[in-house]
This record gives sequence, C-alpha cells and structure tokens, in this order.
Amino acid sequence: MRRLLIAALVFAGLQFETVLTQASHLEAKPYPSTQDWMPTRRVNYRASLPDTFYPTRCCSTRAGFDARASWYGPGFHGRKMANGKRFDMNDPTIVAHKTLPFGTRIRAINIENGRSIDVVVRDRGPFVRGHDLDFSKAAANKLGFKKRGLAYVRIQILRIPSKGVS
Repeated sequence: MRRLLIAALVFAGLQFETVLTQASHLEAKPYPSTQDWMPTRRVNYRASLPDTFYPTRCCSTRAGFDARASWYGPGFHGRKMANGKRFDMNDPTIVAHKTLPFGTRIRAINIENGRSIDVVVRDRGPFVRGHDLDFSKAAANKLGFKKRGLAYVRIQILRIPSKGVS
C-alpha cells in the first residue's frame, strides 16, 4: 500500500510540473526586480555630480523614459537644496534628479495608477542605488505612492532651460 501511495504521489507531481511548464508562457510578466534597476558598479554620486548637463538617449523631448522614483521630505524640510533654495516638502513641484539641469520641467506619470504631475528639477539626488528620481512629499502624494514609498514612473521632458536658470 505504501509503494502504491508513493507511486501515485510521484506521478501526480510529474503531471503538475508539466502543467506548470506548459502554462508558464501565458503568465503576465511583472515589473523588473530591484536588481534589474541597479547599476552594475558602485558610483559615489555625491563626490562626482556633473556641473554641466550632457544629453543622453533618455532625455529626448519627444520620447519619455521609465524611472524608479522615491520621495523625501521630513528630514530635509527647510534645509538648502543643491540649487541654493530652501526645500519645502509641501511643494508639489519639487523633484531631484542626478544629472538633469536645474529648472528642467518634466511630466511624471505613475505607471501603476495613471496619475500625473508636472514638476521642476530643483535638487540633486537620490543617492540610493537603483533610484532615479526623488519627489517631494506632496508630489508623491499626488502621484499616489506616498504610503508605499516607491513607484515606477514614466517621464516626459517638457522643457530644458537655457543656462543660468535655477
């Protein structure tokens, strides 16, 4: 009886595996994991922020790019930003980016819920591996990811300013 039970379980397991392998191509593919968004080598962004902006393929005004976004606020409220002005976490137009010039106007669309907001790059950051943008607390609330903390957003560059704009 024991051998019959073991044989039945083994047979059922094999049948289950073949069903899984046949149906695996039908499943929806999730967003890439955190490791897919992380850079391959470690970079000290604080020590080597560029003074000038060098356009790359991601910054075309016609086509947008996807980015991983986070938000910042309480620990930085009232402190000076990289452009010299004071940070207000309740201002929904503030966003930080590593390389886009100050004053660049972008539209961020939350891919998960479709909410969008127009923001202006006024700070540098984020300094966390795998994160591309840091929104103010109010902007994250409008985009609908304040409670979660992270979101995938589609970025469209609306306007890149001329030199000297902060």
